[in-house]
Amino acid sequence: MSKRDSRPYYQRKATHKGKKCNRGQPIFYEEVKQRITLTLTPIALEELKTLAIRRACSRSEVIEQWLRQSNSAND
Repeated sequence: MSKRDSRPYYQRKATHKGKKCNRGQPIFYEEVKQRITLTLTPIALEELKTLAIRRACSRSEVIEQWLRQSNSAND
C-alpha cells in the first residue's frame, strides 16, 4: 500500500484524469489556488471532515465550493 492509499479520503488530492498537471497552472478553476492557514474549533473541524467524506472531496474543496455557491447566490 502506498502512502497515498493510506491517507483518509478527504486528504487525497482530486483526480484530474485527462488533464496534465503542471505546477502553477490551474486544473479545476480558472486560477491557481493559494495556500492559507485557517483556524477552527474541534467541532467545526470535525464537521468539515464529515462534509468532505460525504462529498468525496478534500476539506479545502468543501470550503471552495461553499464560497463559490454563496457568492453565486448573492449575485
